[in-house]
Amino acid sequence: MKVGVVTVHKAPNYGANLQAYATWKFIVDYGHDCEIIDISLKPEGERFPLSRPEYYEKNKIPFRVQIRLLLRKVLVVLGLKKPIYTPPPILPAAQKKFDTFNGLIKYSSHYETLEMLYACPPQYDLYITGSDQVWNPTQHYCLEPFFLTFVKGKKRKLSYAASIGIEELRNNEKKQFSEWLSSYEAIAVREKVAKDLLEEVTGRKDVEQVIDPTFLLSQEEWQKFAIEPKSSESYILVFTLGHNPLLIEYALKLKAETGFDVKVVCLMALPYDGEEYELITDACPRELIGYISKAELVLTDSFHGTAFSILMKSKNFYTYLFPHAKRNSRMIDLLELMGLSDHIINNSFSESFELLMARAINHEKVSAIIDSERKRCGEWLINKITTSK
Repeated sequence: MKVGVVTVHKAPNYGANLQAYATWKFIVDYGHDCEIIDISLKPEGERFPLSRPEYYEKNKIPFRVQIRLLLRKVLVVLGLKKPIYTPPPILPAAQKKFDTFNGLIKYSSHYETLEMLYACPPQYDLYITGSDQVWNPTQHYCLEPFFLTFVKGKKRKLSYAASIGIEELRNNEKKQFSEWLSSYEAIAVREKVAKDLLEEVTGRKDVEQVIDPTFLLSQEEWQKFAIEPKSSESYILVFTLGHNPLLIEYALKLKAETGFDVKVVCLMALPYDGEEYELITDACPRELIGYISKAELVLTDSFHGTAFSILMKSKNFYTYLFPHAKRNSRMIDLLELMGLSDHIINNSFSESFELLMARAINHEKVSAIIDSERKRCGEWLINKITTSK
């Protein structure tokens, strides 16, 4: 069977790339011809509006600031001012590694615009909305194609581990979601809050809650796939989405207790000339999971940092939840499922290394839960793929 998956991919983001790979690999391993549909995620204008444009607008640079930046550039050219350092989304060395990683996946032809996608969509026997926050209205791109509205005719559609990422939808969004999902023969989401929301919105009672696609591949497969660090020195790993200073400072406090090195993996190319920790801005996804696997302790504010700490059987790990954040449910659900709810970092950052390590992970018990969920969710997906409507 020929399967097309629409999901977040090729982003300067470890989780997006790893979940896309896992979804594609799992389907291919079951003998299907699968492609990730390679669409652009640029804002698209009137025909494909943003769900909540105010989230995009508030991040735009005000006009007065644009003028000041333009004047600054003139002064830099004249030699009167130094340029302002603006970190790129991803450094060239990291981008090269990400490109190599994404080369492992089979993609459709690239669609530079959504106009192109809707004018000439790729043809498959089955279309799947994949994982990640593909249905989050606060994203800075149009959600509509992630509901497969570009698919012409009565082709089969389903979702696997799609995430909404927030706890409430506006009335207009509820109406759109209901309309867009009406042609799906099966819906599976990643978080309980998404299951509850969509059952309310669609009136369906068969919305399934499933595990992230990274768990569909076995722990042994990820172990073989990882690229481990060459150094044998003990270290504490900080994997942070946005160069979180709270996690870094906490790691340095634990370093003072243990003498372990601190490694910080973060794609944000912020300048750092100190020697207190090693900043790694060019790790590929396979290297990241290698760093996670060999750490004495992992501190992370990332969902997939949490997921791979579990999958790679880290000696220990703790997850930081941003106060008042609306995207914490996905990490809370995952930790509860694995019986690891006590591996959330205390917001006072007061616990010692000894106290953290005292809450040891029962890897045998956790692996049994993973195996059970992999079997349940994997069978659900394969049955939906192979069963005609």
